[in-house]
Amino acid sequence: MCGIAGYVRSSGPADREVVAAQLRCQRHRGPDAEGAFVRARGAIGQNRLAIIDVAGGDPPITDESGELAAVLNGEIYGFAALRRSLRDGGHRFATGCDTEVIAHLAEWTDPVALASALDGMFAFAVWDARRERLVLGRDRLGKKPLHWWYGDGELVFASEIKGVLAHPRVPCELNERVIPGYLAFGYAPTPGTFYRGVESLAPGHVLVFEPGGSPKVQCYWSPPAPVVGGGRPPLRPGALDRAATRVRSLLRDAVTRRTVADVPLGAFLSGGLDSSVVVATLAQLSPEPVKTFTIGFADARFDERPYARLVADRYRTEHHEFVVKPDAVDLVQRLIWHHDQPFGDSSAIPTYLLSQLTREHVTVALCGDGGDELFAGYERFAAAVAAAPYGKLPATLRNGVMRGLAALAGDAPAVGSGGVPGAGRLGAGGLGASGLGAGGLGAGRAVMSARRRAARLHRFAAKAGLGMPDAYLEWISFVDGPTRTALIGSDDSDAHRAYRKMFLATAGAATLDRVLDLNLRTYLLDDLLVKADRTTMAHGLELRSPLLDAELVRFAASLHPSLKLGGRLQLKRVLRRAAEPLLPPEILDRGKQGFGVPLDAWFRGELRGELHGTLGARDARVRNHVNGAALDALLAEHDTGAANRGHALWTLLTLELFLRRRDW
Repeated sequence: MCGIAGYVRSSGPADREVVAAQLRCQRHRGPDAEGAFVRARGAIGQNRLAIIDVAGGDPPITDESGELAAVLNGEIYGFAALRRSLRDGGHRFATGCDTEVIAHLAEWTDPVALASALDGMFAFAVWDARRERLVLGRDRLGKKPLHWWYGDGELVFASEIKGVLAHPRVPCELNERVIPGYLAFGYAPTPGTFYRGVESLAPGHVLVFEPGGSPKVQCYWSPPAPVVGGGRPPLRPGALDRAATRVRSLLRDAVTRRTVADVPLGAFLSGGLDSSVVVATLAQLSPEPVKTFTIGFADARFDERPYARLVADRYRTEHHEFVVKPDAVDLVQRLIWHHDQPFGDSSAIPTYLLSQLTREHVTVALCGDGGDELFAGYERFAAAVAAAPYGKLPATLRNGVMRGLAALAGDAPAVGSGGVPGAGRLGAGGLGASGLGAGGLGAGRAVMSARRRAARLHRFAAKAGLGMPDAYLEWISFVDGPTRTALIGSDDSDAHRAYRKMFLATAGAATLDRVLDLNLRTYLLDDLLVKADRTTMAHGLELRSPLLDAELVRFAASLHPSLKLGGRLQLKRVLRRAAEPLLPPEILDRGKQGFGVPLDAWFRGELRGELHGTLGARDARVRNHVNGAALDALLAEHDTGAANRGHALWTLLTLELFLRRRDW
């Protein structure tokens, strides 16, 4: 897995001590070895987590000449085949690790072709001292991070922002422009960060820098574009079963590629469909019992341990469990340090603790990330399909439909109000503790209470009339539009405009395909994958995601929308069918629970004092950026039980603690 860092300057020799300081900040990412390659005006280095060729793959890794070096964060799947091809072409290898393949490919191919040849999760850097050329590359979906800064002829990069800031030339200045977008999305959208001048390299891109010139960023891969209009042929009989068989085969291949390791390997197991089907597939391939790891809560509404045990028992795994308690929120300072920025997704807490537990037993773990993103697993996707026609209706008719839905909902609590866990957000997906993403609706044959169904209708009705993508944007917001307006005077931002632009770029395609594409480029990239990387690498644990395999991504994108979202809100239809031979009915039929945290209860109970002592303090730093009276009203609204505002308060709390840490 590892961490990488380095810099190239336009004048003067590179300094080994500077890259060493960058690497020290990231030692948690690669505790096994550390090394740097310093030539002419450039230096690149790597913190190594030894997975492949444990004894022989320490950095720096060079080609035969010793004047070109590569550093890698991640894994290259299928590197053995690339290695054989290169050896047949006359290249001589000194190690058995995958990083060396990159060094030899870089000898003769251009940067775009180099990145295109790699299948895996990766961020790499190549410094060719002969050509004086630095090449940075990031994997197709952005599983591995890569940040960079450029100024006065010098380019600095690192896996984590702290590694960039460790360079003496890089200023540490707050980028206030990302705050409005952060309040809505819970993160600073790529390429922006909370630090002025520091950017994230976009997934599927390479950056080339030669001293004396300017950085050049090029795209080598984009997600498959949604099919427009009648470009997709009609379904034929048996299409669902054929697609399910293909998904099962592709998943088996993906899991197989991700079992290559010279260290112990296991799997996260939540009890949901995605992680369960990965564990089932892994168990079929493994000659030994699979090591599985689950985390849960004392609050049964958020606890998936009983379902995880069903799968663990069926496949006789070596199963381990851990329970999250409210004092786990003390980790927030540590999480901010690892993220380098505020991060609104509170499920980082259990993911961090799960990673800590898992690392005590294995060095590599497989997970179920990606199933919801590829196969329409969030109920907000179904809501988007249902809402799409309303934006095209005349205002009077649209308002009448919305009033009818609200009346159908009966006496449910108002949008964002008390009584229903996490009622403030609709379909939070991986957070799972909110809205249509929280329970059983649409997960097959699962049933929910009339009160929960009514609450969801209320949340749907409140925003559906906005049309797409504005309704969808409001459903996923950590801090809703009216509250953002009260806090910062606006519910719009650069991030919102970029979000709408992405959606408009796919006009003419099916609504489901459009929101899946939007979700892949935003929530998956900047929330789920960031959370997975930072929380696992905090413990030197490598996490691999078979469901985000490039072939699976391509195949899922090609499927007719009805194979992903079926009638009566049947989510992940084809993946569920693919899993039928592998999993018990209790897993196949249950609703989506997600990986939620009981913030609403915590902030009214054990953590109330801490919340009011930080956000409620008169000298809270966040009050320099939001309206203090509106913040006090938000605290009171939650405190009295008038509304559940846990997600909004968590988002503001992490922002406050971040500002204090940086003394801003």
